[in-house]
Amino acid sequence: MATLPGVDLHSHLAPQLDGWARNANGLLLIDGHLVGPPALFRPDRLEDYLDAADLDEAIVTIPPPFFRQDLSRPDAHGWVRAVNDGLLRALDGHDRLTLLAHLPLEHPEVALDEYTRLRDEEAWAGLTASAGGGSVSLADPALAPLWKVLDEDGRTLLLHPGTSPDPRLRPFYLSNLLGNPAETALAAAQLVFGDVLARHPRLRFVLVHCGGLLPTVVGRRQRGTDTCRPGLPPDRIPARRGAPLLRRLPRP
Repeated sequence: MATLPGVDLHSHLAPQLDGWARNANGLLLIDGHLVGPPALFRPDRLEDYLDAADLDEAIVTIPPPFFRQDLSRPDAHGWVRAVNDGLLRALDGHDRLTLLAHLPLEHPEVALDEYTRLRDEEAWAGLTASAGGGSVSLADPALAPLWKVLDEDGRTLLLHPGTSPDPRLRPFYLSNLLGNPAETALAAAQLVFGDVLARHPRLRFVLVHCGGLLPTVVGRRQRGTDTCRPGLPPDRIPARRGAPLLRRLPRP
């Protein structure tokens, strides 16, 4: 009986950036912060992990410090090209490490331009972007052209939380411990209640960290839909009372 390949869907590696100095430990300084640990710059370490875990493949994205969601539109245009090209260079020759290209959803036009640039390159297995943080709402009409072309191509987009914008979460590392799963749940709500999934059935989303807070609050969201709570557009209320909200989510 054939066994399915083992794949780690959520791993990070730093891009190889020309002209950016590293410190003695090999770390880059990004926006005033050292990005680490050193293993982020070592594809061979990730391959060692695959061997130790008896896995066949890892899906690789850039780490969140490289999202840089506060960049202006012109700067974001150059930066996303640099990190995507740099990740391609960093993973050259590492056949078990599969790349996802980053799209900056805080600038929908830049995200569309970058996808258009990489659209026909076979090196990219799919795409990744920030869930929340500095991104526009995933239900924002400005993203409609991007969703349309990704749907036409039947693409997969992995959403990983960016930096939480809530200043109350700065102490105690809560921007990660609480902010990250909350940002993912917020992104999922925008996709569902904004009818992004319904309008684009061939577009697939992956939510890291087991969907963040989504599994915990999905029943509450369903109840809000069933009881026609304020803010839900009329065409988002199911025609049949009690129609499960989860049916909106795409199957793997």
